[in-house]
Amino acid sequence: MPSNENNMSKDNSVFSEPHMMEDFSSNPSDINSEHMEDSRDIYEKSEQSVFSENITTFSTGESGDTRLNYHHIYEESIQTVTLYKTLLITVLLALSAGPLAVAGVFMSSFEYSSFFLLNVVIIGPAMEEALKTGALLMTVEKRPWFFKNGLQIILIAAAGGLLFGVIENLLYFNYYIKNPTSEIIRFRWIVCTSLHVGCSLISGMGIRRVWLSSMKDKTQPRTTIWFPWFITAFIVHAIYNGSVTLAELGKNYFF
Repeated sequence: MPSNENNMSKDNSVFSEPHMMEDFSSNPSDINSEHMEDSRDIYEKSEQSVFSENITTFSTGESGDTRLNYHHIYEESIQTVTLYKTLLITVLLALSAGPLAVAGVFMSSFEYSSFFLLNVVIIGPAMEEALKTGALLMTVEKRPWFFKNGLQIILIAAAGGLLFGVIENLLYFNYYIKNPTSEIIRFRWIVCTSLHVGCSLISGMGIRRVWLSSMKDKTQPRTTIWFPWFITAFIVHAIYNGSVTLAELGKNYFF
């Protein structure tokens, strides 16, 4: 009788559960390791190769050589990007400046803030230049093989700046400027739109250099190459905003 109770107790214990009956003698990391490796798509591999320190290369060289690993991924990824796909990405990135323009205008239009001049000359230009080409920069940084030609990057930057300027003008004419005169309308369409396109082109040329550097050796994109170009675009925008603001203040207070 005690023997039966012991058997029942043993059968009903947690140790009789199926998962407790598995053989764990083998290394758990070996289980389905080949399947797990193959199930990762090539973009996941690229993320790992760029941001992980201890990795194994695809070559016969020493482990940890990120450049060899990224070179292999770059070459393999280029083959998966069709002409249709690269054109679609070009159009979508050019259009992405539109929604960002709306956010940028609203965030940089605090005219009644006590930090008005700081906002107009520093914060506003920096925010707008970052928003206009931000999506393009991130795409080049993460997926440089999406582009077949550096001209795509320049066109995206110019189109993004144009769309940004158009939407900004429409918002100003309908919400921020009450009854704009024909002179103001003409000035904004010609000067302000040209400013946005020009500054976006400056930033875009920097992003193109990032892409060219990466494509040449199939290495990880270095966004530090873009930074001086962004600073240049920001300075041009800041000088314009400062000049227009000072001219407006001078007209109101001294003339």
